[in-house]
Amino acid sequence: MFLPNTTCDYFQAGHLPGIDAADISGLPCYLDGDFKRGNSATGKLRWTHRMIISKSAGVTLSDSEESPCRVFVPNESGTCFDVIFVEQPNRGKANAIKQVYLQRQSVSWPTQEL
Repeated sequence: MFLPNTTCDYFQAGHLPGIDAADISGLPCYLDGDFKRGNSATGKLRWTHRMIISKSAGVTLSDSEESPCRVFVPNESGTCFDVIFVEQPNRGKANAIKQVYLQRQSVSWPTQEL
C-alpha cells in the first residue's frame, strides 16, 4: 500500500524553476533518507534519498547522465534533488511502484525544508 508523506515538483533536464513551469506539479510521493546505502554505491550511482511514487500516478520520470532531471520537495521553492536512477519493481503487477534514487543538492542553513 502506497502512503505518501510529501509532494514534489518534477522538472525535466534543462527546465528550471522560476523560468519554466514544472513538468509535473504537486506529485504525491514517499521520500526517505537512504544515505548509508546510497553512499556505499560506486561511481555515478550514489544517492542520498529514495522516493517512491505510486504506479497509479501515471507519470513518467527519467534519469539522465548529461543533464539531470530534478525534483523539488515539497514544491519548486523547496529542497532540490537530482534524479540519479529510476526503477520499476514489480512491473505489471498490482503493487508496482516507481523507485527514484535522488542526490540532494546544497541547502542554505538554517532551513525549514529537508
